[in-house]
Amino acid sequence: MENNEFNKTLRDVVADGLVVCLNAYEHIHTNQYLLLQHLRCLVEDTRDNPQFENLHEILYSFYSGVSAAYRCMSELDEAIKEIAEWLDNEEEPK
Repeated sequence: MENNEFNKTLRDVVADGLVVCLNAYEHIHTNQYLLLQHLRCLVEDTRDNPQFENLHEILYSFYSGVSAAYRCMSELDEAIKEIAEWLDNEEEPK
């Protein structure tokens, strides 16, 4: 296989992989957002009730972890954009 054919194949693999990653990323990011909304409601509902003090602490901890994961996923936007830009700017093999 010539180098140009290999480069085109590698570029195609990267492009296909990026599409799969973007689809998974969008699905995960959307579900994390929905989970955050529901957890926020549960945290607020259990906040001022002494009967649910332990549950509130557990829910708040869970909410904090999901929130941190959501922020990390948001940071992936930049990496995804850079990969897409590289693919757009990469010259087609001749």
